Amino acid sequence: MKKILLLIVISFTAAYSQENSTKNILVLENEIRNSAINQNELKFNLQTDVKKKNAGLAILYSLLLPGMGELYAESYSNGKYFTIAEAALWGMYLGINSYGNWQKDRYISFAASNGGVNTDGKNDKYFATISEYLDIDQYNNTKALERRFDEMYNSTAYNWKWTDEDRKRYRNMWVSSEQAFNN
Repeated sequence: MKKILLLIVISFTAAYSQENSTKNILVLENEIRNSAINQNELKFNLQTDVKKKNAGLAILYSLLLPGMGELYAESYSNGKYFTIAEAALWGMYLGINSYGNWQKDRYISFAASNGGVNTDGKNDKYFATISEYLDIDQYNNTKALERRFDEMYNSTAYNWKWTDEDRKRYRNMWVSSEQAFNN
């Protein structure tokens, strides 16, 4: 491209020069060379002004939150979508987890008020078990018939007693909480 431009300039100067055409051509060639050098210096200066991004830092950002590495590298077209999708997934996770905890607190307080359950020191297995039996005697009798004496509960520490309707309501609350945690 530069040679073509140089050829055009030389031909115009040769055609329109009046005296000392050789001198004019040499002067023009020097000016063109100087302008090409200035353009190269300008390109170099523009390239050095752009700050290079640290690849390791971009990878670290992407590991912390997908899309952040691309945002760091100023690739906003893709990075923003990855970041928005990741934020939405984390928001859904936290929301569903909060809902599951709320449901768990709800069924535990229902068991304490309607089933006579002492909730201190009880694990999740206990709360699952009381949803299947009307009272502790029914549970212990079933375990005795199955000859699983080690799974029987102490009647004073693990006592509960449901009406059939309350047990069904409790079971629905417990299932709702478990489904939220599974989601």
